[in-house]
Amino acid sequence: MRAPLTLMLAAILSMAAVTVEAEVQVTEGQFAVNLAHRLELGENLSHGKAIALLTGAGVKPHDGWNPGAKATDELVVKVQAAFSKILSDLARTHGIPTPPTLGFQVLEPPYAGQMIGFVPEFIKEGKITQGRFAGALAMKLRLAQEPSDKDAIALLSKVGIEPNGGWQPKAMATDLFMVRLQVSMVEILKEVAGELRIPLPPTVNIKIVTEE
Repeated sequence: MRAPLTLMLAAILSMAAVTVEAEVQVTEGQFAVNLAHRLELGENLSHGKAIALLTGAGVKPHDGWNPGAKATDELVVKVQAAFSKILSDLARTHGIPTPPTLGFQVLEPPYAGQMIGFVPEFIKEGKITQGRFAGALAMKLRLAQEPSDKDAIALLSKVGIEPNGGWQPKAMATDLFMVRLQVSMVEILKEVAGELRIPLPPTVNIKIVTEE
């Protein structure tokens, strides 16, 4: 099926220049607590418990959490990369074509967030339905153990993880579907960072514009 669209996003962001002025008096531990709460992994969590829960779900900076360190936009980039890795790993496991946006990496030194554009000629289908993928993602994030497709979608939607236009449980998962899920997960990250007044890096500005 023909699907002309343009994915506009940040290409290369040098984090070395922006991190100094982006530092705020919020620690990575507090950021972890707020993110774990936003993902409904628990309430009234200590820094250590929140970090343990997030790490168990694969949500961690590539060089690990440092609970006493100041939370910066660099941390946001690293957690964004972790979200992308979760989706890309699940996509490969379940035979879903992975869009280039899931090849997001944090490079060092100096730190840089690198993503590349996505302008597909055709939408590429995977081998499982959106409902099945929802179950796999809900289990990966430890929102449930072996949920039904319906329950998994409800849990993910409750925390804001859903493609633009909503879930279609019986539709096949596609590369475009994966990008839309990525956008929704980045929105969660933006919300948590905003609450803590952590300036956002340009890498979170992912937008999909579909032409009629």
